[in-house]
Amino acid sequence: MPNSILFIIPCGRLALSGVFRVMDYIPFLEKEGIHCTVVNYSSPVLYRWLYLKGWANSFWNRKNHSIYLDRLYSLVKMFYILLIARRFDIVYIEKVTPPAWWVNLLKRVNDQIIFDFDDAVFIQSPKRSDHIIKHSHKVVAGSHFNLDYSLSINRDTILLPTPVPIHLYPKSTKLPDRQKTGINIGWVGTTGNIKYLSLLEEPFARLAKSFPGLLQFTIIGHIKQFEQLKLQYPSIKLQLKPYIDPQFIFEHLSEFDIGVMPLFDGDWERGKCASKALFYMAAHVPVVCSGVGENNHVIQDGVNGYLANTEDEWVSKLTSLIENQELRIRLRAAGRKTVEKKYSTEVCYKTLRQKVLLKT
Repeated sequence: MPNSILFIIPCGRLALSGVFRVMDYIPFLEKEGIHCTVVNYSSPVLYRWLYLKGWANSFWNRKNHSIYLDRLYSLVKMFYILLIARRFDIVYIEKVTPPAWWVNLLKRVNDQIIFDFDDAVFIQSPKRSDHIIKHSHKVVAGSHFNLDYSLSINRDTILLPTPVPIHLYPKSTKLPDRQKTGINIGWVGTTGNIKYLSLLEEPFARLAKSFPGLLQFTIIGHIKQFEQLKLQYPSIKLQLKPYIDPQFIFEHLSEFDIGVMPLFDGDWERGKCASKALFYMAAHVPVVCSGVGENNHVIQDGVNGYLANTEDEWVSKLTSLIENQELRIRLRAAGRKTVEKKYSTEVCYKTLRQKVLLKT
């Protein structure tokens, strides 16, 4: 086992991949006596100012000055990492794709580089991604689609799903009386993923006619398009909640009766981890997900959740869950067991320890 690891993550707790795939492992690593240092590649302060505080459309940002600030921040951090990297046994880079010249310099300083990615970053930055995959000592891929791509470049690649901190999610939750409150369908995500909700417009319109006044759609995330969404879903009650830190999200997810994860069927979506579905499942929420990418590896249709690929399938499977509380109880229990068995932070850390850290 290494004695020390330098972690490079995208943007503190604001980029959830860095939270679940790095920061949640640190207590396990420190328990084994491994010293961990975490460095942000991008500025959390800048991100919060521009996006979370609503300055993304300001004059400053429209003129792309924010991009230059962010690049300057990253450049400073890259040189800082080069100065300190020699002190660590491993340099663990999560998701970010630095320029090739920097990777080459880093390799001269410390060649024990591990590259971890949970999105299909090779679509957005193909040259940078291929270079860091090729020159890493080991690669950790978050989905089967990403695994296949990485293996074509670096055979020393393993599959490691994005874990769920299931210790934050109680083992059981009380079922509310939905005869009084109606059915709450929920989605959690970011502004960049709001486009996928377009797949639910027609299914929700049809469901609203079948269940008038019964349905509510709750959206959790920093979503700026609330007025637009109200126009998209005129026949269903819409509730918007701001971004919630993963440490405190359980109580909000547990208010869902059904969790949804619609996705387009494209390469970017095939590279995604099924994290959204796993969050719902950990919170005892039955799921309906698009049958795309990693969802097909997590969800057994009708056993621990539902997969839907057409408008009719979305309507029929949501209808089944809306009408049948016993079905919701069965699927939510099976979903929770799936997360406990395969996708908890503790389970995934064992894989990281045995297949990556012990062999580095």
